[in-house]
Amino acid sequence: MQKNIIQLYPVFLFIITLLVYILFAGRLEFNFPTTIYNYFSFLAEAFLHGSIAFVSTPPFLHDLSTTADGKIYIYWGPAPTILIIPFITIFGRQLSDALYTAFIASTNPVFIYFLLNNLEKLNYIKIRNFHKMILCTFFAFGTVHFYLSVFGTVWFTSQIISIFYLLSALVLITQYAISKRLLILTFSSLLFALSVNSRATLIVYAPLFIFFLLIAYSDLRKKMSKFLLALGIFSFIFLLILILNLFYNYLRFDSFFESGYASQHYAAHFAEDKEKYGFLNLAYI
Repeated sequence: MQKNIIQLYPVFLFIITLLVYILFAGRLEFNFPTTIYNYFSFLAEAFLHGSIAFVSTPPFLHDLSTTADGKIYIYWGPAPTILIIPFITIFGRQLSDALYTAFIASTNPVFIYFLLNNLEKLNYIKIRNFHKMILCTFFAFGTVHFYLSVFGTVWFTSQIISIFYLLSALVLITQYAISKRLLILTFSSLLFALSVNSRATLIVYAPLFIFFLLIAYSDLRKKMSKFLLALGIFSFIFLLILILNLFYNYLRFDSFFESGYASQHYAAHFAEDKEKYGFLNLAYI
């Protein structure tokens, strides 16, 4: 009986998180706004029409990129759109981005729970199920994840979905360290690549994935070939997604290395700094 209840913990966690997130996303009145910055909805609509440029014009061009022929793009990676397309296919582009962001975000605390389970199986932590629930609940409601989950907009949605990809990838890479199944490693590598495509800064987590590959083959001298195979799969999938993104850039801007920053409609108060320092400079730190 107790074991069955424990197995239902992730379900309870998802339902409670979803209800609270939806309540706040609906502004406590179940009135779900579609923000003026729901750019991933526009991109999903474009993909559904077989286009990589927007087929509808947003009310504002803030933080969007335009070309000389008037086409509109986003500089964010397209990976978040994969999760959004089903919502737009069923409900249309005017569906509240706050609503679908809240729904996707509700899965992230569940991934934390499964990650803690796997770390326990790998003997890296020893923790009671009740304490796992406390940690997951704190992540859901006691961190910035709560704020990001209920407002929509392209900036928050991209962060929520990138964390979705990252946490699911971490769950699978730790599961791979337990099971050594290459299919699990393949999906983990793909999800990590999608997380980096969503937000490039998540590349800093790459050493963590390599660490868990080392954990899977702790006796490296005897299992070097298996480790190298696993590392090769991880690297190949990551490079494949990177190459696809470079071609995506080329189709939009005739350059493999231009993602849209050069033609971005950024906020006016950044203009002086950009002119003086460019996009990357220690002065910003």
